[in-house]
Amino acid sequence: MAANKQSLGVRLAHGNESAFAELYEACADSLHRYLTARLESADLAADVLQTAFVRAVQNRRRFASVESPTAYMFQIARNEAARAGTQAQRQQASWLTPEAFQQSTEDRTALDDAELASAALAKLDLEQ
Repeated sequence: MAANKQSLGVRLAHGNESAFAELYEACADSLHRYLTARLESADLAADVLQTAFVRAVQNRRRFASVESPTAYMFQIARNEAARAGTQAQRQQASWLTPEAFQQSTEDRTALDDAELASAALAKLDLEQ
């Protein structure tokens, strides 16, 4: 079995398409379940899974020195999930809470009122 995995790693390192299909078949479902549990979103998990496989293809030469291509895919997926989680946290932090949105709207309304008042005052004579 170890020779099989090493053989898969070498074939992956050489960019063998059937080797990537074999790797995908061997671990995609497990990876998706793991990512869904970690990210709490099946859709995000699917995106991260795709990104992980793209990264694996881009860095395929590393598979030559990997003992277990499946374990290595879990490592890649874990790293991609961490990146996705960080991005999601940044996005969430930039979203306005309902209170912040209301305050922002009130501030804009006050600014609009001030601009209207200023424009109206500018039309008045100095005596008025």
